[in-house]
Amino acid sequence: MKKLLIVLGIVFTMHSQVSAETIISCGSNNGYEYFFSGGIVPKSQEGWGSGGFSTGHFSLIRYKSNNQLDVIYKDATNVVNSARANGAEVVMLSNISPIITVLVNYKNQTTEIYTFDVVKKNYSYSQHKYGKFPIKKVATYVGKCY
Repeated sequence: MKKLLIVLGIVFTMHSQVSAETIISCGSNNGYEYFFSGGIVPKSQEGWGSGGFSTGHFSLIRYKSNNQLDVIYKDATNVVNSARANGAEVVMLSNISPIITVLVNYKNQTTEIYTFDVVKKNYSYSQHKYGKFPIKKVATYVGKCY
């Protein structure tokens, strides 16, 4: 009985640490990208172009245990990832209803700014890849949430 109580206590503690509130979930987007030559981008491909993500899904969440934000997303290989678990700092820049703006910073690699309209259910997503990242680019996309 004592072992059962210990196991239940561990499970309860783990559950409370991973319990999260979904603030908003969003899908595909379209926008524009500027690629800098260097790394794996040849000079012939430097410049502006249209871009975006036709598949995928991400959510802005808040962990109940510590009130921290995170962005949970599916990558190109359909694997679910956490921005925080991948080393990013996630910071609320503004929360003036109905607009929420969040900074996601992967040190020396990528900076992302998400702006959500929780009433109109849309978002903008700006991304700067730099530093150690093999693709240097800036981009801004817009999409729908649900």
